[in-house]
Amino acid sequence: MRASSFIALPGIAAVVIVTAGSSVMLHRRPRATIMPAPILYSGIPADMINAAANELLADAKRRAGEDDAVPPFARERIAWLTAKQRAHTLSITLLTHPDEANLSSDALMASGDADGRSVIVISRPRLATFLEETGGASPPFSRRQRNDFLLGLVHETVHLERRSADPHPTLDSRLDEEERAWRTVDARVVRPLLARHEPMDVQFLDADRALRSCGDMTPCQALRTLLTPSESGRR
Repeated sequence: MRASSFIALPGIAAVVIVTAGSSVMLHRRPRATIMPAPILYSGIPADMINAAANELLADAKRRAGEDDAVPPFARERIAWLTAKQRAHTLSITLLTHPDEANLSSDALMASGDADGRSVIVISRPRLATFLEETGGASPPFSRRQRNDFLLGLVHETVHLERRSADPHPTLDSRLDEEERAWRTVDARVVRPLLARHEPMDVQFLDADRALRSCGDMTPCQALRTLLTPSESGRR
């Protein structure tokens, strides 16, 4: 479950995630005499994945307002996301074909611009695999699932507040931005959660160990080495 960087997102074909405070409607399937077989991802029906994404997003927003275990920075970033959604300047979508938006197969989320609006995209195939591997696709979701989804959202909001004006950034510039985002989320969210013994994906633990090995100095070659494979594979 890897978060990705800020990317260009032209021509997104997606399902919009609808939560409280959003007036966007889901596309509905037209009536038909013969219903097609349900589309499955990792054995999970697409509708169930949509519902899980909505519930995990709603859960992140509830926790940001009610759960003292959520670090202040995470609460701030989720509040920012919610305000942008309500102002219709940010949307969150599920991508059926994440490769068409330049997402690697292991990336759960990414962020960027589409038609002049900020977008956080979630890979539907990767979300299905994530749900299957970490506790199931329906509530109650595990603490690990809820933490990982929250951390992914926070990571993407960090990217969205510093948009790159360069439509074709170099590998080094992408790594600079990824290091900045991972460093910010690690110091201000991951470590406070770890202090509470909260479970999370191993990628966050690996990044934390890499940063500690660098003495939290920048640049951190150990972290850049972890990030390079996914960044170098992008077009």
